[in-house]
Amino acid sequence: MENKFNKELFAIIRKLITSLRIFQNETIFCEDVTFSQFSILNYVSKTGVLEMSQLHELLSVEKSTTTRQVEPLIKKGYLEKIRSIHDSRIVELHLTSKGKNIHGEVWKCISDFMLNMDNSIPDDKKGDVLSAIEIFINSIEKCCKPAVCCSGIKGNRSCKSESK
Repeated sequence: MENKFNKELFAIIRKLITSLRIFQNETIFCEDVTFSQFSILNYVSKTGVLEMSQLHELLSVEKSTTTRQVEPLIKKGYLEKIRSIHDSRIVELHLTSKGKNIHGEVWKCISDFMLNMDNSIPDDKKGDVLSAIEIFINSIEKCCKPAVCCSGIKGNRSCKSESK
């Protein structure tokens, strides 16, 4: 059943997607690194060592996508793939010194971006913006997960939760 709220929400989601294109996988974000690649560098930086299998889960993408995103970082010398000393089947990602430097440079770029965002939102609306985004994300997470929502079943008109 269509209603005014649903139509307006859909229009806003469309605008949001357009506005967030800067964060798409193939768009260079800063320092010749995509946002997804920076996310990988950041995860490895936070943990020190990150298993590829953990990265698949963190990014919520297929293994092949993770590999495709990690390979340029290895070629640029930002990451190293090393077999675990505890289990040779496990591949670990390690940040190189060059990777640490680029991580810091991209953080500076992100800080500037966030400062610009902060300055563009009226002070009395900042709490509202954060709250609304949090409510929106929680709603999406309750509704469905990527690739599960409206899973292509003809006649399926609602999202289905996938319980773990």
